[in-house]
Amino acid sequence: MVSITELKDDEQVIKIFLSLSESISSADNTSNNVTTNINLLEEKLGGPSEVISYLLPRLWSSGPDNNDIRGDGALSILTYLVENKPADYMAATASSVRQSISTTFNQMSDIDEQNNKAVCDALILALSKLLIGSDEKVSVSTDGQASLLELCKYDANNNNCNEVSKRVLTTIDTIWYHLKKQDNQREASTSQIRISSLMIDICLLGEIEMGLSLSIGIMDKLLQIALDHQNNDPLLQISALDLLEHLAIHSAAYPMNKIRADFLLGNDTLHQGLLCLAVDPINGGASLRLLTELCRVGVLSSSSINETTQGKFHLLLTGFQKTLQNFHPQGELERLSYVYCISSLVGCCCTATDDDMLNNILNDTTLVHGWLSLHRVSQPKLKSTVLSSLSQVVEPSLWKEVLESNNIVSRPSDSNVLQLYQQLGDANNGIDSAELILDSAQSSFVEERLGAYDLLRALVMRGNIVRLLLLQGSFIELLLNQNLESTIEGKKSKYKIVVALLESNANILGGLISKKALLTLQELKEGGPNFKTTTYELATE
Repeated sequence: MVSITELKDDEQVIKIFLSLSESISSADNTSNNVTTNINLLEEKLGGPSEVISYLLPRLWSSGPDNNDIRGDGALSILTYLVENKPADYMAATASSVRQSISTTFNQMSDIDEQNNKAVCDALILALSKLLIGSDEKVSVSTDGQASLLELCKYDANNNNCNEVSKRVLTTIDTIWYHLKKQDNQREASTSQIRISSLMIDICLLGEIEMGLSLSIGIMDKLLQIALDHQNNDPLLQISALDLLEHLAIHSAAYPMNKIRADFLLGNDTLHQGLLCLAVDPINGGASLRLLTELCRVGVLSSSSINETTQGKFHLLLTGFQKTLQNFHPQGELERLSYVYCISSLVGCCCTATDDDMLNNILNDTTLVHGWLSLHRVSQPKLKSTVLSSLSQVVEPSLWKEVLESNNIVSRPSDSNVLQLYQQLGDANNGIDSAELILDSAQSSFVEERLGAYDLLRALVMRGNIVRLLLLQGSFIELLLNQNLESTIEGKKSKYKIVVALLESNANILGGLISKKALLTLQELKEGGPNFKTTTYELATE
């Protein structure tokens, strides 16, 4: 059999393709001529996979050519094959198009070559249609979604016009509108989530894409299914809430931008819907998780949002506080959620400019003590979560994602940190806070120790707290005696405490601990997490 390479310029093959294209385009495209031409091509080229391979390179070539199939002509044939012979062509075409887009667009460098790669509306529509269908179409819809996203990424990164993103969002918005009128709501729900997922992925690409989703109105459709309290499809609703949560999560790859933050922090419909949904027996947990992430967005964006958005967000925080006052966690999972919620709320209020709101939340002892109580729980993981969550409130810059993206976030004042530090002891039967933390740092459970190390690292970055910690001789002993920690994770965490202590207190540390202890700490810092000293000395002489 003649190879596909040799057949690229085969006049007979081209004639068959041209005849097939003409038959498909004619009014009578169900004639035997179409079937005959398809059979001839498959026989000549060696099967459906080779037909796809022949057509794919021609999808990206525009312009009329009476001697070849390209552009719309190649696409019309491929679309016809997918729609009329799905078993042979749908999955194979979806996968091949995804691979072709990934390799073709990533390898282009010449400007003229880029301009010749046409992404027509018909291709966008054909790929968008792959998102529609039953659960059995998972792989096909995944390929279609990935292909569309790859085209949007390429457009955003190279052409800076975002025209492809606009056309994709407009197309899937239209498809979504028609999905709502379908009788088969189960299949429609699956398709809506696929469309929503693609929309969120596009929004994460940048401010322009986020703005397009808002102006086109497709974001409103997601809000409707996420916040509909009469929703008879809780699985659809929780999927929608999870997608909104994904939009709220800051990462190094997709850092928070102003338009995203303004939408999340200033949308009244979103806020009111989430607060109402927080008490829902099925999806209340998803609502609380999203509210928690909104608080973190508030910390990251406290200095960039305008006064109007700040006002709306502060109303949300007040409503969130009232909701948590009526929340009584049952079991470890609910308790974990409760800890995350309160710590995020407190952390957000500590970086806000509204002093009345801050004083209100810090003086809400029922809520704050409910968060910081360790004596009521026995699970090491839960204790670790409480301690780690407090560390992120004390020093929000310790968030891994924030460090990776060099984001600058507001820090709570020293007085607020001191108040929280004291409340930690008050919440645990009045035990001295330093004693409480150091006891956890020497726990037999590694999870609890790691949580205590996180908190100590945050606290030593505050000069007023360092003085209180050093009143406990066991604090310096904990840092200098490597025999008190055996795990690799623990050694790394203790090393970070030493580094933070030295770097944040260089001007005062010499007057607080002995010279030999200071030299030993510096030796530990230079030696790294696994370095061992021969001796150690306490803070007092």
